[in-house]
Amino acid sequence: MNKRLFSVALAGLLLLVSAAASSEAAEPGVPTLFREVKVATGDVVIALGKPFDPAGLAENVGERVYALLPGKFGGADRLLVTVSAAGSVSAMQFIYAQEASFDQVVGRYQARFGQPRAMDDAAREGGVYWDDGRTRFEVRPPSTSVPAVSTVLLDR
Repeated sequence: MNKRLFSVALAGLLLLVSAAASSEAAEPGVPTLFREVKVATGDVVIALGKPFDPAGLAENVGERVYALLPGKFGGADRLLVTVSAAGSVSAMQFIYAQEASFDQVVGRYQARFGQPRAMDDAAREGGVYWDDGRTRFEVRPPSTSVPAVSTVLLDR
């Protein structure tokens, strides 16, 4: 009788654990977005929700905003890292070269993540995004504040 009670309790516990794990997973059919990038020689990883140490890697350019030093990140002309008051990474903004096309950047990520959703924020007219519940990834067209195509990775 004790073995049966133990088995029932264990089965219930496994159901709770699997339910908790599935609530953190993306919706079915929604690809999981990336949450980290490797910089420099690949030894340094910057990850959403993790502490960020800018020493030797980035300079402070605003309140809790850091720009990676030139030559520290490939694939974008500039990488800005925003940290929370606690010092963990809350967002990463990748600013592309002036000649990068919004449609090309969207197409690259659409091939990887599927059909994006249009942003409804008038300030970012024409932007698109993907969201997997934990992470939001936006592609933004050039604007007055950022005169080049950019992408933003946000911790949810």
